[in-house]
Amino acid sequence: KFLAAEALRGVGGLVFDANGKRFANELGRRDYVTGEMWKSMPPFRLALNKAASDEIIWHCKHYTGRGVMKFYENGQALASDMGIPVSVLEETHEAHFQAAKKTEKDPNGGSWPAYPSGKSWDEASGKTGSGKKFYHNIIPGSAVKSEPFYVAIITPVIHYCMGGLEIDCD
Repeated sequence: KFLAAEALRGVGGLVFDANGKRFANELGRRDYVTGEMWKSMPPFRLALNKAASDEIIWHCKHYTGRGVMKFYENGQALASDMGIPVSVLEETHEAHFQAAKKTEKDPNGGSWPAYPSGKSWDEASGKTGSGKKFYHNIIPGSAVKSEPFYVAIITPVIHYCMGGLEIDCD
């Protein structure tokens, strides 16, 4: 397991819980994403579709070679490894795809609070008060079954501990 680098999330990687559902804005602050992971069901997977992984293929191959990322020929194989029906991943991707399409048509609309401000069409992240406004390398649910994926099991961590010691003159 490893902490997902921002680059992997930035190219369009989606984070799923054990049930194949999104639960946070993948582009949110580290403390927010980690906090939402603590509230959700592990193991967590960061999945990059073909277009996303093509943008950052060196990293995907590097992490795969180190054994912390795995390549799946298609979404069916990923779902099977997760122990869930592929239809769950199809529904999750379709909801994300539809939120992106609505955002293209009405960038300031939506039913959910967005990060850092405004409104979002993305229910999965909007329910947590940090709705997604930016989408990259999205695919419709109908593409999941045959789409190749690079996937890593990730874990919540404290990335930085900011602060110090309070001292006085003595």
